[in-house]
Amino acid sequence: MAINSTEKIISIIKLVFITKIKTIEISMQKISLITSGVVFALLAVSHLIRWLSPVEILINGDSVSFIVSLSSGLILALLSIWMFIAVRKMEPNSKK
Repeated sequence: MAINSTEKIISIIKLVFITKIKTIEISMQKISLITSGVVFALLAVSHLIRWLSPVEILINGDSVSFIVSLSSGLILALLSIWMFIAVRKMEPNSKK
């Protein structure tokens, strides 16, 4: 009988640790997605500012077109939105 109760205790401890590890993994994933979303959003805003202001960017003496900044900003904004949507669709951390 003592072995059976010991096995139950061990299985409960394993369950608690597995739940904790999964919670930590989910929260780390959320943190990385939020960080990526913020970085993409800041870069998108910088491209928008560049598009709205008359700043000229030169690479090897050639001017970079404003359409490049606009399209880059749009792609970065979409990536940012995608990261935030992914965070919202993740399972909430279960606290038992």
